[in-house]
Amino acid sequence: MQRVFIIVLSYTFCLGISSARAAADPAELLIRQGVELRHKGRDAEALTKFQSAYDLARSPRSAAQLGLCEQSLGRWLEAERHLTEALAAESDPWIARNQKTLFSSRNEARAKLVRVDLSIEPAAALIKVDADLVGRAADLGPLWLLPGNHVFSVSLDGYSPKQISRTLTLGESDAITIALDTINERGEVQLPLAAVKNGDEKIISEANAPGDQGPAGGSGWQRYAAWGAFGGAALGLGYGLVSYFGREAAVEKFNQIDNGCGKGGGIVEGGDQCEGWDRTIKSRGLGMAIGLGGAGVLGALGIFSCFAVRTSPRRGSHCAVPPFRRR
Repeated sequence: MQRVFIIVLSYTFCLGISSARAAADPAELLIRQGVELRHKGRDAEALTKFQSAYDLARSPRSAAQLGLCEQSLGRWLEAERHLTEALAAESDPWIARNQKTLFSSRNEARAKLVRVDLSIEPAAALIKVDADLVGRAADLGPLWLLPGNHVFSVSLDGYSPKQISRTLTLGESDAITIALDTINERGEVQLPLAAVKNGDEKIISEANAPGDQGPAGGSGWQRYAAWGAFGGAALGLGYGLVSYFGREAAVEKFNQIDNGCGKGGGIVEGGDQCEGWDRTIKSRGLGMAIGLGGAGVLGALGIFSCFAVRTSPRRGSHCAVPPFRRR
């Protein structure tokens, strides 16, 4: 039990460090800058912010903001792909709240494109449209493409590749069927690599290793210092997580598409409600950094107190609880 508790605290230390870094997430900062630019009607500049955020963190929200900006600029093909990617994350809270707007924007983009239904055999074949690889047949639904002439290429190892050219007309859908012919007429299939047989190994845990007669007690001050540090780490973790989720909720409210909030040059636009959310973001961000950072430091201090200085040659740690004895 003690060993599991120490592992959990070690993981908590790593979580605290990563969550504190999330307070200054560059992708989140880029999205907020893009939203501010869009509020000012500077969609072309906002596009570069959203593209950079999407490249850094391909999240549903970054895909949605990128797709909305592309749709406003008339980049229908890219907008349809990014909005479809975002809408696939139905369980994402931000996507769920803005689903109506996202569907409407995607429908507007699709009205400028042509739907192509593919029927490809075998399903593992790779598909290219013009020079762009779009994926495997089994993973693709209908494709939405710009009107005009397109070349569809299908290939797979062991089969003869095929190409077909098709002119797509706006307002009409199209269907393409391609079946590849196998190169090997005898139908031989390459055998999978032989499985590697691993020798049995008997693993002996430290707790049951020969010669280990139980944990050593360690010195009293080290034990108290360790458990005090672990207790402080647990409190810091709780405070940090509460602050983290509070900050995330305020960020999502501030960045909702239709709330009118924006920030430029350190000045919050959109009224008192937006200013309140901005203050909450700052205060909860500070609380998150203090709580999670403190949890990480105290957790590391507790682990160090358990194992760094040995006062007995026996196995175990200073944090071990001695067994109960009958009196």
